[in-house]
Amino acid sequence: GFGQVQVMPDPTSGCKMVICRKFKADYTKFGDKAIAPSPSMMEGYLAAQLSIEAIRRVKGNIDNKSVQEALNNIGQLDLGGFLLDFANGKRAGSKYMDLGIINRSGKMMY
Repeated sequence: GFGQVQVMPDPTSGCKMVICRKFKADYTKFGDKAIAPSPSMMEGYLAAQLSIEAIRRVKGNIDNKSVQEALNNIGQLDLGGFLLDFANGKRAGSKYMDLGIINRSGKMMY
């Protein structure tokens, strides 16, 4: 097989994090049934959750500057088991990695 490092949880692989269960519930309710969930969708979902949290932390008017400031000050954040750390000016917030192997039939195995 072929090995690959995933930097996002695969919502179809039995992920046990709360954020994976939340994604699955939201995808079941709102997602396109013709398209299978993927790590790329999970990445977008996590980015949306981060954006929502930043907007919640804005004091005063919500605009580009205030949201950027909230993101700059967000520090460490636990999104249901998926940890982000933007403290001390960090810009790459996640250290998540999972090793998968693509089997002969093209399916990713974890």
